Amino acid sequence: MINLSTLAMRTKIIPLSIFFLLFQLGLFSQNKSVCFDYDFAGNRISRSICMTKDAEINASAKSSEQTDVDNSLSIGEHEIKIFPNPTTGKFILSVSNLNENQQVGINLYALNGTLLYKKSTTDSDTEVDISQKENGSYILHVIIDGIRTSWKIIKQ
Repeated sequence: MINLSTLAMRTKIIPLSIFFLLFQLGLFSQNKSVCFDYDFAGNRISRSICMTKDAEINASAKSSEQTDVDNSLSIGEHEIKIFPNPTTGKFILSVSNLNENQQVGINLYALNGTLLYKKSTTDSDTEVDISQKENGSYILHVIIDGIRTSWKIIKQ
């Protein structure tokens, strides 16, 4: 003889078991991707799990958004952008509104203070190649009209 409370308990457990089984099989789950947010200097400020139907497309769209928004800084009439950061070897330093004879100083340092790269240019876009350097963090100084900004560059 089946007790009514036992029957009620079984009718609740069976649908829950089916739901968890389907969830484990992936019928209710979505692809997961880890998304990072960076400040203008290239420092990672947050990490989150992005749940989308197509995680790869979302991750690449998110990284292009980060380049345009987080890796730029305005100094007077100049806007400085550095992309991509993190980089796998080469990154672009872009400075807007440069006059013809206005110099941009670019210095790249290791974390121990060793000068690794030095360049003075009048070009608005400069490619910096650190592909021969070890993976890790570097400090980039950009100097325009005597104003120096520091950026954290990450090579992966």
